Amino acid sequence: MRLAVSLLVLASTLSQLAHAGDLPRTGYVAAEVKATRWADAEVTTVDLSPGAEVEVVAEAGALVRVRHKTTFGWVPAELVTDQAPVSAESLELKIDGPPSFR
Repeated sequence: MRLAVSLLVLASTLSQLAHAGDLPRTGYVAAEVKATRWADAEVTTVDLSPGAEVEVVAEAGALVRVRHKTTFGWVPAELVTDQAPVSAESLELKIDGPPSFR
């Protein structure tokens, strides 16, 4: 019985998936988030740190299904961006002014 309910939930979720652009696509997590196994459940599959690279494989309303390494999970779409994080090593600090200013 539980399998039948799970299959119905899965079918319902899959029917709600919206194709809004090229999928799969690379994204980056903007804030710490716990990815959940199902869109409507609290079972955590992986904790994602800010800047983590993920692959967006599906979209369903306000949620996206992502793959991080070998694990899949649902996270809020607002927390996934296409902008790669900038590392401190890649920034060049340019200071102009007199030597006393430096």
